[in-house]
Amino acid sequence: MFLASHFHSSATNPRGWFNDPGLNVTGADGPQRFRQALLEYTDRSLAIMKRTGAQGVIVWDLEG
Repeated sequence: MFLASHFHSSATNPRGWFNDPGLNVTGADGPQRFRQALLEYTDRSLAIMKRTGAQGVIVWDLEG
């Protein structure tokens, strides 16, 4: 799983978290929005892994 990509970075998402340049992780509420986006990404990823019979996952390139 690639959690970030500089290709998808923006002023409000400088690391390109979750490949979503529209995600705003800045400001006072940034950490809460990041947490919510991470939990949603995790839920979607787990559903795909279960559906495909995955036995594990590698989280790669954490900092984008």
